[in-house]
Amino acid sequence: MTYPEHEKLDAVKDRSQVIGEFLDHMGELGWHLAEYVTFKGYDEDQLVPVRQSIIQVLAKYFNVDLDRLEDEKRAMLESLRSAP
Repeated sequence: MTYPEHEKLDAVKDRSQVIGEFLDHMGELGWHLAEYVTFKGYDEDQLVPVRQSIIQVLAKYFNVDLDRLEDEKRAMLESLRSAP
């Protein structure tokens, strides 16, 4: 059985680690990722913090589907449990 989301992770693990450490360091400095959002009643878009974890940001950047990744993990565990 193949695990495409895990293969994607393996292919980008070094880059993902470096970017993740940088994002974590930004948080330690009190810096935050933010985006402009349109709110009703405001004339201009408002800058608000991005409400995603570092893992979610990295998954989006590297095009990794976290739900599929979880399904693959469950399939791996099931495969190990059913092995003789």
